[in-house]
Amino acid sequence: MFKRILPDRVKDILLLAGLLGFFILGFYAAGHYFTPGQNQTFSLEEEDFASSYPAPSSGPRLAHVTTESIPLQEKGNSTFYVTGPNRILSLPKWGGEQITVSSYNLLNKQMNHREMKVPSKTVFYSEGCFIWIDSDSAYMQNSADQDDYKHLIEGLYFKERLRLLTGSGVQIADLQEERITDVFYDRETESLYVSAQYNDQTAGLFHYQIGTRTLKLLTAAAYIDSFQVLPGHNVMYLNHGGLFLLDVHTGSAQQLVEGKVINFSVSGDGLKLVYTAVNERGVTELYGMYMDRSMAKEMREHSLLYSNLSNVQALEWSNDQVLCITRQANGSYQLYRFTLKSE
Repeated sequence: MFKRILPDRVKDILLLAGLLGFFILGFYAAGHYFTPGQNQTFSLEEEDFASSYPAPSSGPRLAHVTTESIPLQEKGNSTFYVTGPNRILSLPKWGGEQITVSSYNLLNKQMNHREMKVPSKTVFYSEGCFIWIDSDSAYMQNSADQDDYKHLIEGLYFKERLRLLTGSGVQIADLQEERITDVFYDRETESLYVSAQYNDQTAGLFHYQIGTRTLKLLTAAAYIDSFQVLPGHNVMYLNHGGLFLLDVHTGSAQQLVEGKVINFSVSGDGLKLVYTAVNERGVTELYGMYMDRSMAKEMREHSLLYSNLSNVQALEWSNDQVLCITRQANGSYQLYRFTLKSE
């Protein structure tokens, strides 16, 4: 019937108009439902979507965490060291003529205590050795079962350290008796790294070459609470809540983390950093960052790994895990084992 009524030219025009309207309707629907920035509805669940694509941050991510109690009876006067994948060492922060060294085996859950005679008040553990150090000298002991002390530093180097600090612009009249805050013994180079606090505004990080008996001031800062020597012998240190990376060749330091950092640890390969910090709500959290990425401030990615940790006592890498020791309100100790996802 239409063939008889409508000429062929009119039929072609109607057909083209219909096709054009179909395409206009299709483009409108696509723009309405899939415009970026608008709420979109997918049949895929949000959890599945998140697991199928990388996280927004390029920092480390947590795979899983386990916790267990540690049968320690300390009263907050100890320093903890992870001395192996399954061993934790506890030393008193201040010694006397004799101290008790506690060692806990994570595999068989056994705790051992040993008495040690000490040559000085301050004791540290580094690279399998006990380091005893004071203002004038330092000693090394390889085993808690022996009393064979090896002198690492002999003589009155206290005055030498003062001279180095005053050379960096610190007034000697402002300095008080030093308090050693951290020690690292470098077996490879037979040298000792020492941080010392002189007053409420002055601290120094020193490198002492044992063979040549030469002392070098690496940096001076307001505070150096703890430090870690990284592969390549650069040093990361904690300065009153801020985390800094020191280039020992140039002497320049850049701040990696601002805020209230409590503990930090860099993996053995120097590629991953974890640290605990207190957020604006007063909650202690665990963060991670890759060290092999750009160190430019705008390129750093700090990933939140875990929240609500209480009274962190120690944080250290052990192989591919991060071990964290916390002290609970009732005085007991808790061990967290964090495993990060592989890249």
